[in-house]
Amino acid sequence: MRKISGKYSILLGAALILSALFLAVCNKLENDRADREAALMMEKVQVKINDAENSGEKTAPHKEKDSDPHMPEVQINGYAYVGYITIPAIQIELPVMAEWDYTRMKKAPCRQSG
Repeated sequence: MRKISGKYSILLGAALILSALFLAVCNKLENDRADREAALMMEKVQVKINDAENSGEKTAPHKEKDSDPHMPEVQINGYAYVGYITIPAIQIELPVMAEWDYTRMKKAPCRQSG
């Protein structure tokens, strides 16, 4: 095995540190964007679900064959939501989408069936 000289090992180490910093910044930016989007959707989901419950209106049942057909959902911006989760101990409130895929997971937690 060939030994790397001190000059190159310092450059390699610096490049790896810069790469790690870049990835950390990208992850932080994506996390902040997802937090903002989930907070906006949370308000809409809560209002729509509460309005439906108060008016006695029935929300549409979920139609995916593997899931519980009786779980109601509301449509907002082309996405179906089945409710929201609240965890006061860690101050989290998030809407829950009716279907799972990677695109939806970037917006909010998703219900997975099966």
